[in-house]
Amino acid sequence: MANIFQRISDCIASSGLTIVSNPDKFLLRDDVKDRLLSEYNIKICSGSSLQLRLVYEFSVKRETQYKYCFIYSDRSTPLPDIADSARRTVFYIADLMPGYDRTALATFPIDTIEIISELPAPRINLSYQDTLRTITEIVEAYKNSPEYVNNELGKVVLDWNNPKTISRLSELFYIAVKNKFIDSIEERFDEINDDFQSYISQNYFSKLNSSHFIRPSYVGKVLPYINTNFNDTDKIAMIVVDGFAYWQFIALKKVLSEQEISTIDNVIFSWIPSITMLSRQSLMRGTYPQNDYHQSPHNEERLWRDFWSQNNINPQNTAYIYNQPTFTVAPNISRLAYVTNKVDDYLHNCSDYKSLMDLTNNFICELVDVIKKIKGLGFTIFLTADHGSVRTMGWRRLSSQEKTYLYDSDSRGSRHLIYNDQTHKTAFLQSNEVINEFVFEKENWIVFKNRYCFKNFPSIEITHGGSHFMEVLIPFIRI
Repeated sequence: MANIFQRISDCIASSGLTIVSNPDKFLLRDDVKDRLLSEYNIKICSGSSLQLRLVYEFSVKRETQYKYCFIYSDRSTPLPDIADSARRTVFYIADLMPGYDRTALATFPIDTIEIISELPAPRINLSYQDTLRTITEIVEAYKNSPEYVNNELGKVVLDWNNPKTISRLSELFYIAVKNKFIDSIEERFDEINDDFQSYISQNYFSKLNSSHFIRPSYVGKVLPYINTNFNDTDKIAMIVVDGFAYWQFIALKKVLSEQEISTIDNVIFSWIPSITMLSRQSLMRGTYPQNDYHQSPHNEERLWRDFWSQNNINPQNTAYIYNQPTFTVAPNISRLAYVTNKVDDYLHNCSDYKSLMDLTNNFICELVDVIKKIKGLGFTIFLTADHGSVRTMGWRRLSSQEKTYLYDSDSRGSRHLIYNDQTHKTAFLQSNEVINEFVFEKENWIVFKNRYCFKNFPSIEITHGGSHFMEVLIPFIRI
């Protein structure tokens, strides 16, 4: 069966001009007119007999590349020259979707119309209220189904510079996890990740040097962005949720929306390897990370204060809070960092996304309270992360000898390896050619770009450190 808009097109516009009576006013909706014009070259016009004459003389006769559908509101019959050349018809959207109330059906969004049009018609004619209720229930069920998620994934334009890409992918991922069918479609996300890996192999390192004036491209540009776009006296807070993947932000956004807290959503890249020691260091340092850095709250606070001190913010006007849901902020503070690692702790203790979602939802209640408190103190809030996470499966463990060539204890994880020198990295790859197509590497480091980890098969764990899009693309949200 042809899609619903093809069927509408066949009804209202064969060629030239069709004069249509449209009592339900469905064809006069802007979304419907835009769709018919963009996909079927049909221009919808409306008005009196005089307006019909103008359209006929100055558009129909001259712009033959279009089909014209004129919604005629005049009770009189068009003049013979127009009537003879035009087709006349009456159109209700319900004529193509029998069983539903005509008036109620015409009020639904076009994506709902498309969904309903693919389903069997009701067995009995429904009243206005029954139509509203039935369609709402059907659409709710469909939008939580594997079929819907699969179809919608196919519609996502993979533009990795556009925040809408990761936002839509994360919405669909969230639906799949919530409804417990992520296992059945995880390979679709693997295919999408293949596209992302092609993108970062060509573009990631150039992004590290891009301008931060309009928006930061990666974690190391966040503080320079804030410094450039806000005055010294502006009250700015940065909330950092360790391990907060974009799909988890979608869960937070739903709660914020329910409480009428609006957000401006954006995306940044983590540092690669996507580990806290490097990526959050880069975030707090406001530039590239250093390999000899030791990750700790004390050192992180020092980086935060040093950045602002170097940019003419008095250290007395800066504050750093770590893992404290209950806290106070002095009135003189103009730069506040609030860091929590609860999500990272959760993810490392989960092997399935549903468990992680449940823990995340519990944490979100606490996080919303923090957001409301900081916002109530007059701060503009930027919420971000240092990395996301992905569910992985074991390839194999490293041998003791393989570990000896790594930089230090932070140089190896489930998804990354950092070497003392490149010769040892090269030797490892030459000895393990089977994984070369699955790794992203640069200088002295290696990360998995698929969903492998350095654990023995069949180990499964949610972790981070690699270059999967769910690890690297993280929220940068203004609240």
